Amino acid sequence: MYEAELEFAKKLAKKAGAIMLEYFSIDKQIKYKDDASPVTIADEKVNRLVIEELTKNFDYEIIGEEESTTDYGKHDTVWICDPIDGTKAFIYGLPTAMFSLGLVSRGAPVLGVA
Repeated sequence: MYEAELEFAKKLAKKAGAIMLEYFSIDKQIKYKDDASPVTIADEKVNRLVIEELTKNFDYEIIGEEESTTDYGKHDTVWICDPIDGTKAFIYGLPTAMFSLGLVSRGAPVLGVA
C-alpha cells in the first residue's frame, strides 16, 4: 500500500547517510537548543533535505526534530524524522548514530527506515 513511499524513503536514507559521512570527521558546527541538547550542521542539513525532498514528492505533513512543515493536522498521514538519531555519539565520533524516518497513518506506523 505504501510501496512508493518506502522506496523513496530508502533512497532518502542513503542521501542522509552521505551527509552524515561528510561531516563525521570534520567540524560539526555544534549549537545547543533551548533544552541544552546539541544539534550539528549535519542534523540541520539532513532535516532540510528531508523536508525539501518529501514536499516535492508527497502531500503529507512532516515532523522533524530540527524543523517541520507548518500544516499541522492537515493530513492523516505524517512523516516523522530524526535526522541524526544519536547526535551525541555522532559528535564524539562514535559510529552508532543513524538516520530515522517513519510514516504514520491515522496514528499507526506504516513504514520506517533507519
